[in-house]
Amino acid sequence: MAKNKAAETCDMAPIQLGPIVVLDAGSTRDKVKKGKPEMNLRTYARGKECQIRLPGCLPGEETVSLCHIRTPTTGGSQKEHDLLGAWGCESCHAIVDGRKMLHKWDKKDIEIAFHEAIVRTQKELIERGIVKW
Repeated sequence: MAKNKAAETCDMAPIQLGPIVVLDAGSTRDKVKKGKPEMNLRTYARGKECQIRLPGCLPGEETVSLCHIRTPTTGGSQKEHDLLGAWGCESCHAIVDGRKMLHKWDKKDIEIAFHEAIVRTQKELIERGIVKW
């Protein structure tokens, strides 16, 4: 296996996920998959800025968590991989989950806003050195 450049430039152990590397930041809640630690991105999302930013978004980071959207490949209580999640406050999370309605916004508008939030969240993860390409 070729040596990963992320391992040469960072103290954290890289975990290879196809072309993406998620760095193990040493969280005590890290999961182990097939003998390799995996960064817990749900835990990491706590205290970050909401990236969904729908009307009614709560200022501050107290209620932010990793939000997932349902896709054709998920159903019931299944969720997409955490790399396909976005940091969202309690209000935005409720709208994305359909627990709260947003006046004059249809489902497609909310999905577009959420997908933009996924891109912003991934950009933050890359800039913070949690995800390496």
